[in-house]
Amino acid sequence: MLNQRSGGSAFTDIEDVVLFVKWLNDDLSYLVDERAVLKHFDWPEQKVDALHEAAFGYFYLKKLESEASSFRYDPRQPCGPALKKMQALLEKLEHGVNNISRMREAATNRYKVFQIPVHWMLCKIKI
Repeated sequence: MLNQRSGGSAFTDIEDVVLFVKWLNDDLSYLVDERAVLKHFDWPEQKVDALHEAAFGYFYLKKLESEASSFRYDPRQPCGPALKKMQALLEKLEHGVNNISRMREAATNRYKVFQIPVHWMLCKIKI
């Protein structure tokens, strides 16, 4: 999964990034100055920021995917409210995908520098 010395972690799967960020946040949450601890152990702050960003982006994309795939039309529901519900979901999906698409190029380059998987952004978002 990764090498944790000196911020030299290399991840092969975005799920590993999510687990690592959770572990990192849990272990550092009780500290007053997370940045000072990272500096002490020679962990680059930019890498931690990129890990947080990647984990959040992936989690957000999975949440959108789950919401879209769990949507069910109820034929007993009146047409007007059903259409409003569908439109709200479509707008939420469109907004989320557009946000990730806008930051994809810069994020992809930054993630590659820090050896954070990017395939999840490239294959999930089809515009």
